[in-house]
Amino acid sequence: MADEVAAAGARVVVLTPDRPAVAAAMVESKGFTTPLLPVDKALWQAWGLENPSKPKLPHPGTLLVAPDGTLVARWTHINYKVREDPGGVLARLSEHRGGAPIAREDPSAAPTPTVGEGAPDWDSAAELTAVRAGGAVELTLTVAPGFHVYGAKEPNARPLAVRVDGQPEVAVTIPEGERRTLGALGESWVLEGRITLTVPIAEGADSGELDLQLCTDGACSMPETRAWSIK
Repeated sequence: MADEVAAAGARVVVLTPDRPAVAAAMVESKGFTTPLLPVDKALWQAWGLENPSKPKLPHPGTLLVAPDGTLVARWTHINYKVREDPGGVLARLSEHRGGAPIAREDPSAAPTPTVGEGAPDWDSAAELTAVRAGGAVELTLTVAPGFHVYGAKEPNARPLAVRVDGQPEVAVTIPEGERRTLGALGESWVLEGRITLTVPIAEGADSGELDLQLCTDGACSMPETRAWSIK
């Protein structure tokens, strides 16, 4: 699609809420040629993509922006793997390039995301607890029935990853996961149920973050980061 967009006089840029280091690592590991640029909360709020149910993440979607910064069109979806049909985006782009009158989107107006019937309850799909165990912390992620997260061998979705505040080099063993074919989502390495991770910590360390991505067999949430701390 990038070539077709270029032929229409525009370009594709991918925005991500991930930290710059994570975005750079993704570009390197996947060999992306399309720019992958970090975006902060202030910007996605300005474009009307704030997600009330997940304040740290924007609604996933597609934006068509004119050279002067005018928001020409906006498509949003709950499932991060769903995007507007490329043909529809190109058609809207052609209309705009042709000078046809187009009703501009109001960036301050809340978007209406596309939600399929029976959309999963992502917010209640997993619970994270942290308990000190000697010189380590045991992180326990309890995943609800019908949902899963991803193990260390997962090549596409976001596998579990742990960080400790003040310990950037901490090493945490993540289970490989169980290999499974998930219909339209393809083959993945999944983890289900109760997952316990042992995290070595230095004296005084008591908090950090867990990267994860929740999915069912047919849909996925946006990748997210959850904070943890020892109670």
